[in-house]
Amino acid sequence: MLYDKSLPFRNGCLPFIHLITVILVGAVFAYGTSSFAEGKTDAEQPLYYIEPGPVQEAIDPDDGSVIQMPTDILWRPILGDHPVNMSLEEFQDLIRERRAAKGFEPATIDNQSGSQRGLNIIFNTDGSVPAAALTALDVVEAYLEALFDDPITVQISIDFGSLPPGVLGATGVYFTSSPPSWTTSRSDLINDMDYDHFIQNHLPSSTLPVRYNGSSSTVTNENRCYFARANYGATGHTISGLSGEITFGTGINWDYNPSNGVSGYCFQSVAAHEVGHALGFISRAEQWWDPTTDLFALDIFRFQRTDGTGDYNPDTYTEFETTPRLVDYNNPNDDHNSNTFYSDGTDVEYRMEDGYPNQASHFRTSVYAIMDPIFGPGETFYPDFYQTPDIDMFDAIGWDYWGEIPDADGDGIPDNDDNCP
Repeated sequence: MLYDKSLPFRNGCLPFIHLITVILVGAVFAYGTSSFAEGKTDAEQPLYYIEPGPVQEAIDPDDGSVIQMPTDILWRPILGDHPVNMSLEEFQDLIRERRAAKGFEPATIDNQSGSQRGLNIIFNTDGSVPAAALTALDVVEAYLEALFDDPITVQISIDFGSLPPGVLGATGVYFTSSPPSWTTSRSDLINDMDYDHFIQNHLPSSTLPVRYNGSSSTVTNENRCYFARANYGATGHTISGLSGEITFGTGINWDYNPSNGVSGYCFQSVAAHEVGHALGFISRAEQWWDPTTDLFALDIFRFQRTDGTGDYNPDTYTEFETTPRLVDYNNPNDDHNSNTFYSDGTDVEYRMEDGYPNQASHFRTSVYAIMDPIFGPGETFYPDFYQTPDIDMFDAIGWDYWGEIPDADGDGIPDNDDNCP
């Protein structure tokens, strides 16, 4: 069922209105529902693969200098509604074989028409991609370009291939393997603020306090932060090269046109979700990063949900400046939040997965958002793929949100920006 939902006022201006669908995205096998899951939910055998990526160029927004940015690529599978009989080694071999078959950066076709406002999503596709999928990707591209205004080009390689039974696909996210310092990251997030950004002004200054052990009060004064490649561009850097790769399975019952109802898996919704990871919706609170000693941009806003003994959940934006973040796998169990704040002081909290049974790079299943981990056949987020929680968190990590903000005088500046401080 679709219904209208009025989003909270920001900066005392007009509310944002979205049409949303109450559904779940991803899968927990124990639920016994037909759905897809991003990664094996068996804590004893998570499926992942991290490989060195290319050195890519970025232009520093402060002085225009060219930065040589090393990258790594994190691969995770998109799985079907039943556990897949695949070992970690078999999954990693599968990715290596797929990569070898198409080359490091395959010869591709730019199927996209370009951006109208600033963001240019380019899905580089090859001959394996069906014509119906190309049309569906055009819809996702147009939606994202209308949603975010960052003046960068984000390239994502898309192909289709024969995959083992139950494997819907695999996504590789390029991220900075030589992470920027925290002071640089903080400066980038503040300098990139748009009309509705607020909380970036209250980021901790010289270092970022983090609890990497949820059972301890020990705080690490973190001096660096990882970014997904596209997210690094969203903070003001001009980037080149790929930001992600997605392989979809050829034997899946994909429905490419959800406008007339959905039979099978909604390809557009799945694609929009996977692109969301490439845009930076990733966390270090996972089992395979052990010990957890670093964090991604999304983790800047990750806290313990309950106060515990250390007042670990910030209630005000001044507490947000000093409260330690929480980046630990499944610890405390089911007790992880994302916190951000609107300019009127409203504390905006969303429950987050903690790595088990679902990947930490998602909202909890109780949050109605495309970046939660459960999604079943017949379900769709079309036509407004990203919901309030999605937009709030992408906004927090540096993406400039346009959304459905009116520009009545036609000056190219949102009315909210015309009328509000």
